[in-house]
Amino acid sequence: MKTMTRDWFHHFLEAVQMTKILFHEDAYLKERQTKVTKIEGNRVLLEETMFFPQTSNEPGDLGKINDCEVIGLKKEGDEIWHILNKAPLFKKGDTVNLQLD
Repeated sequence: MKTMTRDWFHHFLEAVQMTKILFHEDAYLKERQTKVTKIEGNRVLLEETMFFPQTSNEPGDLGKINDCEVIGLKKEGDEIWHILNKAPLFKKGDTVNLQLD
């Protein structure tokens, strides 16, 4: 029974994934390492991000995740998707390097 409960809990956590927003804690953060939680083509979801998504009044941040350029960001609910210039070579669960321009 414990295994079933643990599996259910991990599935639940994946379903309610939310990106921890680091720019609220430290607006001057320029580099960080974090884990990849999901990849869809050239869109990447991370455990946490220091990238600020575009709003109607402000342009979003640009930078890099490993060797990929971040060309845009999209906030969907509690998630911030990082849109890259190409499909990444890293995989879900990998630790990646974030760098703001």
